[in-house]
Amino acid sequence: MEAVKQSESGEILPGAIFEVRDSSQNLVKRVVTDRSGHIAIDNLAPGDYSLTEVRAPRGYIKNTDPVLFTIPDEFAGDPGVMELDPLVNYKGTVELVKKNDSGNTLAGATFDLYKEDGTIVEQNLTTNQSGEIEVANLSPGKYYFMETKAPKGYQLNATKIPFEIVNEAAGKPERIELTAVNEAEENVPPITPPSGHGGETSQNGGPDSSDPLTTSSAGSDVQANKLPETGDSNATLWLILTGILLASLGGMMILRDATKKKIIRI
Repeated sequence: MEAVKQSESGEILPGAIFEVRDSSQNLVKRVVTDRSGHIAIDNLAPGDYSLTEVRAPRGYIKNTDPVLFTIPDEFAGDPGVMELDPLVNYKGTVELVKKNDSGNTLAGATFDLYKEDGTIVEQNLTTNQSGEIEVANLSPGKYYFMETKAPKGYQLNATKIPFEIVNEAAGKPERIELTAVNEAEENVPPITPPSGHGGETSQNGGPDSSDPLTTSSAGSDVQANKLPETGDSNATLWLILTGILLASLGGMMILRDATKKKIIRI
């Protein structure tokens, strides 16, 4: 039996270790891919076998999917060499989506990608029109994104965005999906709603009592249209009568003094 170890893109991978086990899970043989990524196992008795990876090539995710094969009891002629399909190892992929706090995607955010120890992996990764960044071919390990430039009109989010590429997976690993959120800048002026004709009105159709200009104007109109009370009219009448009475008394006193002077002269 022969097989070749390779990457998803077809790159030959040496250094992968496999175990061959029979149907009773007894270890039959352990093999390592050579520089050409090749393994060969000879002298296998007829029966069912499994080929399982126990160590991945450096920088790759271990593929835990066993490869099953059978050595038949008989062949017509020379059995020859059984060749298995290529044995594939994968690396990790991560997708980061940038959104605002309303859930809308944001283009133009820039990130750097680091390993857990602070080693830079990639710089100036910018979200596309769909708000996405995708990074592939990541070796197993822990990583984090750091935002270096926020989308226009939004605050920079300086929080680390961590994730991990697992050491092993059954077949092709799933893509890691992350979401990062930006909040709008505080100094962005709010949108002013269009004003209505003649000022806003309350729900009952009258002027809005919270508007000081409307309230003041309404109060002035009420005062201008206010009629005098009955008490106010009586007070004015008494003032007029008192004035007439005082004037009459004053005139009588002047007339009396003039009469006295005439009598003295005679």
